[in-house]
Amino acid sequence: MISSVGDYLDNIKQAFITSHIVRTWRIKSEYVGKEEGYIRIKDRLRNGDVLEAFEFVVLQDNQIKLQAYRFHWQSRQGALIKRWDNAPHYPKVKGFPHHVHMLSGQQELVEPSQPLNTIEVLKLIAL
Repeated sequence: MISSVGDYLDNIKQAFITSHIVRTWRIKSEYVGKEEGYIRIKDRLRNGDVLEAFEFVVLQDNQIKLQAYRFHWQSRQGALIKRWDNAPHYPKVKGFPHHVHMLSGQQELVEPSQPLNTIEVLKLIAL
């Protein structure tokens, strides 16, 4: 069981270290407080794609609660593959505020999504 913000963010870093799809990664910014924290990581996947991950969490009632997230996955050429986030800018999408951006041809689509964390996104990309 994760008992602190620091433990939670350490688990995210460990996921990048142990993932078979990650070639290199670096922390772009991080803050670890007693009751809140965030991490922003950029990594290059083994196939050349790029993933930028951001999570902001709070500790409430001895549990980590995901408040904000953004996971931007793009090809090595810079084209969007998917971007999951919970920014509240698509109120009509089922499951609001959770959604995913993706391309269909040249058009960007926004579809419903479930809340996701970094470890779940790494598993989705690995499929």
